[in-house]
Amino acid sequence: MRGSTAPDRGGQGRPSSASQRLHLERSALSVEAEPPTERPPPPAPGIVAEYIRSGEMLFRCRSYAPLLVLAVILAGVALDPYPMGGGGAVSLWIGASMLLGAIGLFVRAWALGKVPCGTSSRGTAEPKAETLNTRGLYSVVRHPLYLGNFFLWMGIAALGGHLLGLSVTLFSFWLYYERVIMAEERFLLERFGPQFREWADRTPAFVPALHRLQPSDLTFSIRAWIGRDYPAVYGFVAASTAVVVVRSVQDPEVSRLSGGWIAYLTVGTLLYGVARIMKRRTRLLEVAGR
Repeated sequence: MRGSTAPDRGGQGRPSSASQRLHLERSALSVEAEPPTERPPPPAPGIVAEYIRSGEMLFRCRSYAPLLVLAVILAGVALDPYPMGGGGAVSLWIGASMLLGAIGLFVRAWALGKVPCGTSSRGTAEPKAETLNTRGLYSVVRHPLYLGNFFLWMGIAALGGHLLGLSVTLFSFWLYYERVIMAEERFLLERFGPQFREWADRTPAFVPALHRLQPSDLTFSIRAWIGRDYPAVYGFVAASTAVVVVRSVQDPEVSRLSGGWIAYLTVGTLLYGVARIMKRRTRLLEVAGR
């Protein structure tokens, strides 16, 4: 009909600017925003990369490294059975050794008796962790087990009572664990990203900040501690007895292998054997969630 108006063919299929904006807004709302992801840390440069590589190697043989330090301590005692201060100071050095050893075992017990499962592994092949433990002793120091090891190492060196043995032990510990810690923390950074960064920023690596203590949600389990740490306990017993044996052989007048030391080693060996059997043959040392 003449009176009718023809549709604007040029405008067919073209939405108005208002409808186009509405369509774009709806499309934007329908797309869920993806949370930003933490980029993996860049490769470590230069000397840092070399430290990490050597730390990974040392991590794999960390069960045997203390034997080399013990060999140096025993050699020093064999060459000179008299500690600093002379023969009369032997008792003082024994007391210092037992005190340092007790502190080291206490620190390790505090950490391992409350640690949840999946936070660390005793394997020596490579670091493993499913979750990051940031409570309990791990809220005041990032490496409580290595802190405990420091006191154990220095306790054995103190029993030798020689400045050279103490110095070699201190230097070896620093040189060894510095690289192991770098390798472990590189793994934790890659595994946990910003969670590890936040924890590392507020928690010192080695010197405890006790005012930052956040109590663990778990109670102390003596079974969990024994199952994880009986080799370290016996290691201290055997190493300290070895120092006394070497000293008594070199000069019985300075120190003798008394009945007390024999009982100390005998009881320690028996308890180690019982714990090992319980760990390998039974489930008595298994604790749910640990």
